[in-house]
Amino acid sequence: MTDWALVIIAAIACYVFVTYLEHKKKLDLIDRGLWKPEEKQERPEHKLITGVLFFLLGVALLMGSYLNMEPDLGAD
Repeated sequence: MTDWALVIIAAIACYVFVTYLEHKKKLDLIDRGLWKPEEKQERPEHKLITGVLFFLLGVALLMGSYLNMEPDLGAD
C-alpha cells in the first residue's frame, strides 16, 4: 500500500511542478508583452474536475488505509 501511495504522491508532485512552470511562463510572457490571451485559455470546469478528482483520490486512499489496518492483538 505504501508503494502505491508514494507513486500517487510523486505523480501529484509532478503535476503541481508542471503547472507551476506553465504559470511562471505565462507571467514572463505577460511581463514581456508577448502573451496573447486567445492562444490558450483553460476552461474553469477543467480545474474543478481536476480538483474533485484529487479530492476523491485522497478520500479513497484514506478510507483504504483505515480498512486495511490490522487490529493490534497485544501479542508480544
